[in-house]
Amino acid sequence: ILLYTPNNIVTENSVLRNKNGIHVRGKMNTVERNYLYGNTSDGVIGYGEGTRVSRNFVENSGRYGIHLVNASTTMVASNTVRNSLSHSIFADGGAGMHRLENNMIIGGTALIYMKSPGSTIINNSGITTGNGLMIYQAWTTLRNNIVWSKGSGKYAIYVTTTGQTGLQSDYNLLYATDAAKIGYWNAARTTLGDW
Repeated sequence: ILLYTPNNIVTENSVLRNKNGIHVRGKMNTVERNYLYGNTSDGVIGYGEGTRVSRNFVENSGRYGIHLVNASTTMVASNTVRNSLSHSIFADGGAGMHRLENNMIIGGTALIYMKSPGSTIINNSGITTGNGLMIYQAWTTLRNNIVWSKGSGKYAIYVTTTGQTGLQSDYNLLYATDAAKIGYWNAARTTLGDW
């Protein structure tokens, strides 16, 4: 499903084994209550301002589960994203100010990969053999997330130098097992005490 206009509502579809599942461009689009399975690239792609992606089930995407590209003020809420080959939820560029909340995420090379500034990541839960939360831009808020990362060279939370500016992080439960580390902040932090 490909839409290049604003103010669309894409709901209650099953999109299986295409290149991309649902791809919306333009302002104020809504993608909700869809089932997306086995798409060879992305499950949902959202460009533009004010897009809402909610209550979707996205599974076995060949690249990203939910991909926000040059977007701003996007709401990504109450989705289940499983077994993406790359990042489960990826915000790539744009003005940011996204809100990601109440998502259940399993698998992927990163649960949430944030390259957009000024975003809020709250009440999400995830487990992966990759990295948990990867923060690459400033002014991010992390609250009440449950993150479990497993595997050598992986982190429950990874914050770059740029991502450190204005970061607010509290009440998150971070787990690291099977040689993963709790976090990265200028260096690897092995335990919660180090973090």
